[in-house]
Amino acid sequence: MADLSELTGACDKSFTEHSSSLGRFKVCNLRFYDGLVTMNNTIRLLVVDDFDSFGHWVCLRLKTHTRFLIAGEAANAQETIQKARELTPDLILLDLSLPDKNGLDVQQELRRVVPSTKVLFLSGWGDENIVRRALDNGAGGYLLKADAHQELVLAMESVVHGQRFVSSGLKTTRNTAPHFRYQLADAT
Repeated sequence: MADLSELTGACDKSFTEHSSSLGRFKVCNLRFYDGLVTMNNTIRLLVVDDFDSFGHWVCLRLKTHTRFLIAGEAANAQETIQKARELTPDLILLDLSLPDKNGLDVQQELRRVVPSTKVLFLSGWGDENIVRRALDNGAGGYLLKADAHQELVLAMESVVHGQRFVSSGLKTTRNTAPHFRYQLADAT
């Protein structure tokens, strides 16, 4: 994947208050410039997707959301574990389908390697059993790629704030169980 280090930079900060079903909270708004990072409350991300153009789209989409810093990218399980260990990101956007291992298995390994890092699945697969397994195994959320354009930032903010997120596309599918029809619920 392309090196997207140019998406980082030093910043000015301001705060915006937000109200949502999560309650009221302040979000640090960052403005990047000159290629250096100076803020501590920036959320460091590892983007994992074997489809280069989708991973690149995620990085470009987040470029305008300066609260998030793309710390690294990975395209397979081995690279994901290695980079997670090296970078200790705050959040990993993890695809379910990787060329060398299932994303659910990678999630289990990540829990051992970087236990404090949160995982948000970002996948084209919306099977209820897979989603339930991911959430039961400790993922903070599950976002369908088809919903990413509208829900990516909300999903990431939710997971980072300790809330569980389930893609709106999963809430409306016929085979989704009634208890699955929530967007934000306590992750504990």
